[in-house]
Amino acid sequence: MNEMNGGLSKEERDAVSEMTSIAMGAAGSTLGVLVGQEIEIAPPVVVEYDNLAEMEIPFGDDPKTLVLVQFVKGIQANALYVIKNVDVRRLAGMMLGSSGDSPDEELTELQLGAIGELMNQMMNAAANGLASVVHETVEINNPEVIPYSSDMLAQCLPQILSEPFVLTNLQMRAGSETILEIIEMRVSSELKSQVAKLMSLDASLPEADDELDSLGAATASQTELSNPQPAMASAGASRGRVGNSGGGGLQVDPVTVRPVEFGSFDHQPNVYGEENKNLSLVMDVTLNLTVELGKTELSIKDVLELTRGSVIELERIAGEPVDLMANGKLIAKGEVVVIEDNFGLRITSIVSPAERLRGL
Repeated sequence: MNEMNGGLSKEERDAVSEMTSIAMGAAGSTLGVLVGQEIEIAPPVVVEYDNLAEMEIPFGDDPKTLVLVQFVKGIQANALYVIKNVDVRRLAGMMLGSSGDSPDEELTELQLGAIGELMNQMMNAAANGLASVVHETVEINNPEVIPYSSDMLAQCLPQILSEPFVLTNLQMRAGSETILEIIEMRVSSELKSQVAKLMSLDASLPEADDELDSLGAATASQTELSNPQPAMASAGASRGRVGNSGGGGLQVDPVTVRPVEFGSFDHQPNVYGEENKNLSLVMDVTLNLTVELGKTELSIKDVLELTRGSVIELERIAGEPVDLMANGKLIAKGEVVVIEDNFGLRITSIVSPAERLRGL
């Protein structure tokens, strides 16, 4: 790879590797919460190609799926992710509580929808991780799940037909088992521009970094002892130092990610004006859950004129999240799914525990 023709230098590769570790460390944290397992991320492996014709096919002949992610704020770029279908089935099964179908069968719409939602949450977490590096909000569009083919690679990232691009291989493990191996494809020129921007930002904020270092020195050792988080937890500390390796390169350690431990209801402050320490006494009370598609108002005359086949227009737009109600009180929003012969609801957002208690 000739750096003069758009290839990455060693320092730029180190910077890309560190940024990827930070972003995917945050994504791995989200994955750990969704599957309920402790996730460890191996150091990323960065390989660069001059153009698409020289690329070795990711994962060889294994069936695979593409996920296109467009960064629209903070970072202007497209990223393409390649995932093996066997991993799609495994993760969809973990999320949906099923064992999955035969490896020889095509992916179902339910499995593709599950991996799309998983990547949406993971990549939003990755965007938040990158925001700590670029010092501004990073936003993405909803990921697009696409069947794999060489034509789709060129269609999603047309620059790779004639320009250098980078493949970054990441493995996310739960114990000794790799539950997700993912390959990220990025155009080299976009990465070079991003690294140059970060290095420029690093040079413009020396005093701020010195102040942060002096303020954090007194508590750094205590924080590390009380909250020993590897590379992902140090994402904020890496701010302003990406690519500045002093000529020796950056060392990217394996990232260990643990599921978030949420606080119990016992620690919710003053929900009804007094401590809710006896909340466990009502935990077995049953509630009626209903899914509300929408509402409208009709006059008595219109109601009396309803007949078989009449259509009532609701105020909600098609595809908009529907409401999950408990005893008539909103507790969450989600999207309608089909599970075998029954309808179901996949929750996409949820009201906080304190607000839910006040509503109930």
